[in-house]
Amino acid sequence: MIKSSKELKSLMFDFLLRIQKGEQFYDIIPEKDNQDILDALKLCIDKKYLLGVSLTFSADNIPMLSRTGIPRLSEEGLNFIENFNKDPDALSDVKNRFEFLSNKLLESTEETFNIDLYNFRHLCTSEKILIDILEPISKMDFDGNAYFFKESNIKPAGTDQFLKISYDIVLNHKTSYLDICSYASKFSDSAVNDYNDLFEIGKNKVFSILIDFINSQLSLKCNNNQKGFIQNQTIYNVKNPQNSIIGNSNNATINNGMSFDEISKLIQEQNNINLSDKQQLIELINCIKDLTENNKPIHKGVLSKFDDVITKHWGIIQLIGTSLIGYLGNLN
Repeated sequence: MIKSSKELKSLMFDFLLRIQKGEQFYDIIPEKDNQDILDALKLCIDKKYLLGVSLTFSADNIPMLSRTGIPRLSEEGLNFIENFNKDPDALSDVKNRFEFLSNKLLESTEETFNIDLYNFRHLCTSEKILIDILEPISKMDFDGNAYFFKESNIKPAGTDQFLKISYDIVLNHKTSYLDICSYASKFSDSAVNDYNDLFEIGKNKVFSILIDFINSQLSLKCNNNQKGFIQNQTIYNVKNPQNSIIGNSNNATINNGMSFDEISKLIQEQNNINLSDKQQLIELINCIKDLTENNKPIHKGVLSKFDDVITKHWGIIQLIGTSLIGYLGNLN
């Protein structure tokens, strides 16, 4: 459910932009009732941003769409898109739209999954800032689709490859509700055979790791913007997560990033991380702080209790790693 006028305008913007880019009108409209999309569409039509389309409702309140001409944007619609792009808070807006659509995806049902995944995929492949964040993941040498669809016996070797699985599944137009349920069987108790339960497990396993990663990168960029920095950085994963650095394609350098306290505050602000995971992540940060600041010996397996939360929230772990490198690089 839309919670603010900003979220409604974001949906309107996405809808109009897709029409402007030449997508077929009926491909954008969900097959089943999706009130948020219908509200955005109705407002586009009422404000005459979108021409050549009418929306009426039957006596049973069933939406009925019809073409009255060629679906196209009016001058007002074009101005809406242009002004939307000029918003000085564009980065924050992208973050808000991403949080809105990612929450929709994680809360999706069998009936809404296809359209929620479609909208999430479209945002990730149309916003330059998201494309830049996802570029290094796209270049990882691992076939996430082959593992997901059980076409390969090669298992992911690290958290970065689980990110690649999530990325590949999001971009695969054939991913279905049943595919997510089937994937969940890899991780669920054999007694779990209800499709709704499997779907909930599968959604979290497939999408949460990528959503958390993107959210953390957007938050970092917003944080740096607020500090007055010109941020043009991306996390690049080279072969394995231990070799991650921050930089751009021309000049890769290690960056101190956010402090441990700033990361803890960021975790508290994330709507996509449940309370239990937030507590474990903050406990992990406090553990690392205690080890480093008190110069304690580090033994193998000292962080093993955090394995699950590390796997689920790799984007946050990337920030912690960057902060740790920054701390160790400035002991003097």
